[in-house]
Amino acid sequence: KIKKVFSQKNVSVQVDPKKKSNVVHTVTIKDAILRCAKSDITPGLYSVVNNPQWTWADVFEYYKNKETKIQYKTSADELKKFNGVLWNILKSKKKHLIPIRYYLPSRFDNAIQRKLSIERMMLAISTLKNEEDLFYSSEFSNEPIPGPFVPDLKNTKELLKDHSLDVFNPD
Repeated sequence: KIKKVFSQKNVSVQVDPKKKSNVVHTVTIKDAILRCAKSDITPGLYSVVNNPQWTWADVFEYYKNKETKIQYKTSADELKKFNGVLWNILKSKKKHLIPIRYYLPSRFDNAIQRKLSIERMMLAISTLKNEEDLFYSSEFSNEPIPGPFVPDLKNTKELLKDHSLDVFNPD
C-alpha cells in the first residue's frame, strides 16, 4: 500500500515527519544477526531498527517517487485552526486549569468539557471532510522502540545501496 500511495504526485500524510519510526529493513536484520554472532557482543535482549533510527520523513523519502510531493499534517496543525486566543491561553495553563475546575460551578466545568469535546469533534469532521486522500497508518502513533540496540551496526542507507535479494548469505 505504501508504494502505491507514494507513487502519486501529491500525498498528504498525517504524521509528524520528525517522529522516529520503528522501521527495520532486512539488510539491517542481517547485519544485527551477523553482529550478534560475534563473541564480543554481550548476550542479552536487543531492539533492532534501522541504524540510525529513521524518522517517518526518512521512510517516505526512501519509498516515494522522485516527483512525489509530500505534505505533512499533524493533529496539532488542525487544532490551531479552531482555537481562539483566550482558549489558547487557558489550554497553555492546563496544569493550573485542572485544579481550578474542581472549585468552579458545574456549569463552567461542563462548558469547558463541552468546548474540549466540540474541538475534538470538529477536528475529526474536518479530517473526514477535507482530507479524504490523507494517508494515515496506526503505526504512526507508536512510540519509538526502546533500547538497548545492537552495538556497531552499519548504516542502513549504506546497506540498502548494496543490497541484493540474497540478503541472508553471509558476506
